[in-house]
Amino acid sequence: MILTYNRWWPTAPTRSYKIMTDLVIWFGIWDDVIEKLIDPTAAESLRVSTKDFIRNALSPKQGRSTIATANPLIQSFQPIADEACAFYNEGMFHTP
Repeated sequence: MILTYNRWWPTAPTRSYKIMTDLVIWFGIWDDVIEKLIDPTAAESLRVSTKDFIRNALSPKQGRSTIATANPLIQSFQPIADEACAFYNEGMFHTP
């Protein structure tokens, strides 16, 4: 996977490739969980909880609130967000 990213973004640092790889793997697992849920209401609830958590996790530190989740899959996104936010600049946080 890293070789593919290296072709797409040849000047990106290795750290970026690691974050992208982690994100793609995390999303694949999350997508599989959503697809296996039989109850559409449960699937939608997981989607909403995930969006809220990720939106918060990728916010500037001064704008973050504490979102607690008992879902280990959603919570496992936090290290990916922390790594991504470590090299964000102010303009990246406010891009639509």
